[in-house]
Amino acid sequence: IDLHAHSTCTNSFVFANSDGTSQAGDLEMLFPRLLAVNDRTFSLQNTKFCKDPSKLGTGRRAMGEFLTVAPHCYTLEVSFFCAVDGKGRVTPYTEESYIELGRNLVLTFVDFYKLHGMNPGPQALSNVEGKAEDRQEEMDGDNVR
Repeated sequence: IDLHAHSTCTNSFVFANSDGTSQAGDLEMLFPRLLAVNDRTFSLQNTKFCKDPSKLGTGRRAMGEFLTVAPHCYTLEVSFFCAVDGKGRVTPYTEESYIELGRNLVLTFVDFYKLHGMNPGPQALSNVEGKAEDRQEEMDGDNVR
Protein backbone atom coordinates (compact mmCIF):
# COMPACT_ATOMS: atom_id res chain seq x y z
CA ILE A 1 0.00 0.00 0.00
CA ASP A 2 1.31 3.38 -1.06
CA LEU A 3 -0.50 6.04 1.01
CA HIS A 4 -1.43 9.41 -0.44
CA ALA A 5 -3.61 12.33 0.61
CA HIS A 6 -5.90 13.89 -1.99
CA SER A 7 -6.80 17.57 -2.04
CA THR A 8 -9.72 17.57 -4.47
CA CYS A 9 -11.50 14.19 -4.20
CA THR A 10 -13.64 13.04 -1.31
CA ASN A 11 -13.61 9.76 0.62
CA SER A 12 -10.84 7.20 0.37
CA PHE A 13 -10.26 5.01 -2.66
CA VAL A 14 -7.49 3.03 -4.33
CA PHE A 15 -5.68 2.77 -7.61
CA ALA A 16 -5.05 -0.89 -8.45
CA ASN A 17 -2.87 -2.62 -11.06
CA SER A 18 -5.57 -4.33 -13.06
CA ASP A 19 -7.91 -3.85 -15.94
CA GLY A 20 -10.43 -6.09 -14.14
CA THR A 21 -10.88 -8.41 -17.13
CA SER A 22 -9.02 -11.54 -16.02
CA GLN A 23 -8.97 -13.94 -13.10
CA ALA A 24 -5.95 -12.01 -11.81
CA GLY A 25 -8.03 -8.83 -12.16
CA ASP A 26 -10.80 -10.39 -10.08
CA LEU A 27 -8.26 -11.18 -7.37
CA GLU A 28 -6.84 -7.65 -7.58
CA MET A 29 -10.36 -6.29 -7.00
CA LEU A 30 -10.84 -8.36 -3.82
CA PHE A 31 -8.87 -6.08 -1.49
CA PRO A 32 -10.79 -2.89 -2.41
CA ARG A 33 -14.08 -4.77 -2.10
CA LEU A 34 -13.14 -5.96 1.39
CA LEU A 35 -12.06 -2.46 2.38
CA ALA A 36 -15.42 -1.14 1.18
CA VAL A 37 -17.10 -3.59 3.57
CA ASN A 38 -14.80 -2.71 6.48
CA ASP A 39 -14.73 1.08 6.18
CA ARG A 40 -17.71 3.38 5.72
CA THR A 41 -15.63 6.17 4.15
CA PHE A 42 -14.08 3.99 1.46
CA SER A 43 -15.49 4.51 -2.04
CA LEU A 44 -15.43 1.52 -4.34
CA GLN A 45 -17.08 3.74 -6.95
CA ASN A 46 -14.03 6.08 -6.99
CA THR A 47 -11.56 3.18 -7.09
CA LYS A 48 -9.65 2.91 -10.35
CA PHE A 49 -8.29 -0.30 -11.87
CA CYS A 50 -5.68 0.27 -14.55
CA LYS A 51 -2.22 -0.68 -15.79
CA ASP A 52 -1.47 2.57 -17.58
CA PRO A 53 2.11 2.36 -18.91
CA SER A 54 2.62 6.05 -18.13
CA LYS A 55 2.28 5.20 -14.42
CA LEU A 56 5.11 2.64 -14.44
CA GLY A 57 7.25 5.00 -12.35
CA THR A 58 4.78 4.98 -9.45
CA GLY A 59 5.40 2.78 -6.42
CA ARG A 60 2.23 0.81 -7.08
CA ARG A 61 3.09 -0.01 -10.70
CA ALA A 62 6.82 -0.57 -10.10
CA MET A 63 6.25 -2.99 -7.19
CA GLY A 64 3.48 -4.75 -9.12
CA GLU A 65 5.97 -5.46 -11.91
CA PHE A 66 8.74 -6.45 -9.48
CA LEU A 67 6.79 -8.81 -7.20
CA THR A 68 5.95 -12.22 -8.64
CA VAL A 69 4.50 -14.17 -5.71
CA ALA A 70 1.77 -11.78 -4.56
CA PRO A 71 1.73 -8.68 -6.80
CA HIS A 72 -1.17 -6.99 -5.04
CA CYS A 73 -0.03 -3.37 -4.95
CA TYR A 74 -2.32 -0.41 -4.38
CA THR A 75 -2.21 3.32 -3.89
CA LEU A 76 -4.65 4.35 -1.15
CA GLU A 77 -5.83 7.92 -1.66
CA VAL A 78 -7.56 9.66 1.25
CA SER A 79 -9.25 13.04 1.14
CA PHE A 80 -7.77 15.93 3.08
CA PHE A 81 -11.30 17.20 3.47
CA CYS A 82 -14.23 14.85 3.90
CA ALA A 83 -16.19 11.72 3.19
CA VAL A 84 -19.53 11.86 1.41
CA ASP A 85 -21.99 9.02 1.95
CA GLY A 86 -24.51 7.62 -0.55
CA LYS A 87 -27.11 10.17 0.53
CA GLY A 88 -24.78 13.12 -0.06
CA ARG A 89 -24.11 13.78 3.62
CA VAL A 90 -20.67 15.30 4.18
CA THR A 91 -18.56 14.20 7.15
CA PRO A 92 -15.29 16.08 7.66
CA TYR A 93 -12.27 13.87 8.28
CA THR A 94 -10.82 14.16 11.76
CA GLU A 95 -7.81 12.63 13.44
CA GLU A 96 -10.13 9.94 14.81
CA SER A 97 -11.58 9.10 11.39
CA TYR A 98 -8.08 8.75 9.92
CA ILE A 99 -7.18 6.42 12.81
CA GLU A 100 -10.37 4.42 12.18
CA LEU A 101 -9.49 4.12 8.49
CA GLY A 102 -6.04 2.84 9.45
CA ARG A 103 -7.55 0.25 11.79
CA ASN A 104 -9.99 -0.84 9.09
CA LEU A 105 -7.14 -1.06 6.59
CA VAL A 106 -5.31 -3.49 8.91
CA LEU A 107 -8.48 -5.54 9.41
CA THR A 108 -8.88 -5.70 5.63
CA PHE A 109 -5.36 -7.12 5.33
CA VAL A 110 -6.29 -9.76 7.90
CA ASP A 111 -9.48 -10.64 5.96
CA PHE A 112 -7.59 -10.73 2.66
CA TYR A 113 -4.88 -13.07 3.94
CA LYS A 114 -7.39 -15.32 5.74
CA LEU A 115 -9.28 -15.76 2.45
CA HIS A 116 -6.05 -16.80 0.74
CA GLY A 117 -5.03 -19.19 3.50
CA MET A 118 -1.97 -17.09 4.27
CA ASN A 119 -2.18 -16.97 8.02
CA PRO A 120 0.16 -14.37 9.53
CA GLY A 121 0.06 -16.36 12.75
CA PRO A 122 -2.66 -17.15 15.27
CA GLN A 123 -1.26 -14.80 17.90
CA ALA A 124 -1.14 -11.86 15.48
CA LEU A 125 -4.69 -12.52 14.31
CA SER A 126 -6.12 -12.87 17.80
CA ASN A 127 -4.45 -9.62 18.86
CA VAL A 128 -5.88 -7.70 15.90
CA GLU A 129 -9.31 -9.29 16.19
CA GLY A 130 -9.43 -8.69 19.96
CA LYS A 131 -8.53 -5.05 19.49
CA ALA A 132 -11.08 -4.71 16.71
CA GLU A 133 -13.81 -6.19 18.89
CA ASP A 134 -12.86 -3.87 21.77
CA ARG A 135 -12.91 -0.87 19.41
CA GLN A 136 -16.26 -1.91 17.90
CA GLU A 137 -17.79 -2.22 21.37
CA GLU A 138 -16.40 1.20 22.22
CA MET A 139 -17.86 2.67 19.02
CA ASP A 140 -21.24 0.97 19.54
CA GLY A 141 -21.37 2.38 23.05
CA ASP A 142 -20.77 5.88 21.71
CA ASN A 143 -23.26 5.40 18.83
CA VAL A 144 -20.57 6.55 16.41
CA ARG A 145 -21.81 4.33 13.60
